[in-house]
Formats: sequence, structure tokens, C-alpha cells
Amino acid sequence: MSDLLIQRITSQAGALECDELFVEYMQWLIGELNLIQPVDYVTQEPLVNAAFREEWPQMLSDQGRMYLITDGTTKVGVVALHPRSETEAEVKRMYVRADHRGKGISRMLLDRLIEDSRLIGYSTVVLESLVFMKSAHSLYESAGFEYVNAFDGHEGQSHGVTGLEVFMRLKLAS
Repeated sequence: MSDLLIQRITSQAGALECDELFVEYMQWLIGELNLIQPVDYVTQEPLVNAAFREEWPQMLSDQGRMYLITDGTTKVGVVALHPRSETEAEVKRMYVRADHRGKGISRMLLDRLIEDSRLIGYSTVVLESLVFMKSAHSLYESAGFEYVNAFDGHEGQSHGVTGLEVFMRLKLAS
């Protein structure tokens, strides 16, 4: 793992460099959702990605974060932190390519987001996941996240996955 590099993205051009991973994540997610609940998610993918891109300025700001992790020349993972209020942020779109999973990359990204959330001054970090993402839930639990009820403004409300979501929250020590 010594050749892994985590790069903080702070510009629109940098975010565009991450976009192929965000799109790949959505394509994987839609494939998994279709196994559970056949719906025409394919038509939703461009809409979901467009809505996510509209949030980029907040994630690229001093109050948000976007990280790209590479293994020298290849993009292997990505994650974003979206400010929800002065005290709360949300983990968004953590994704590691399949051939790089199981190497601690997601843990590196999550630990970095948690550390940054504390430095920014957030007291709470939330996330929305889906029921089939069991290994992700285990990772979040191991970092101290707890299962909670749905929070306002979650993506599932507008993307047809109601009932398939899992919500978690981490209270940061002050």
C-alpha cells in the first residue's frame, strides 16, 4: 500500500478527474439494485449523477471534501464529504474499484474523512447506504457509526429506493 496516494480535490477540473469513478459507482449500484428490485434505474443514472455534480461546489469548499486515491497511475477509489449544516456532514459516494478491494483503501478514505470532519468542526457525520452493502456497513460500524432513522434530504427519497436504505451516524468527540 506504500504506492497509494490520497489527493484532496479542490477544483472543478479535479472533480472531473474523479467523475469516471462516480459514474462507475452508480453503474455498479444500479446493477445491484436491479437484482433486488427490477426498476428502470438506467434512465435514472444520468439524473442521479447530474444532481450529485450540482453538489460539487459544496464538497470542494473548505467545509467539504473530495478525495481521489491512486496507486501510482491508476484511479482506485474516491469519496466525498458533503456539508449538511454547520455541525453535520454526510459521507457521499465512497467507492473502491473491485480489483482493489480488501486492501484497506476504504478504511484509509473513511479515516481521512472522519479526521477532516473533526478539524472542520463538525459534531456529527451521517451517511446513507443500501441494504446489500454489508461490507460497507461493517466498515462504518468499526469506525463507530451507529444505525439511525432516515434523515431529511436523503437521496433515496428522490431515486426510488425507499425501503432499501440504511442510515448511519457518527458522533464526533468534541
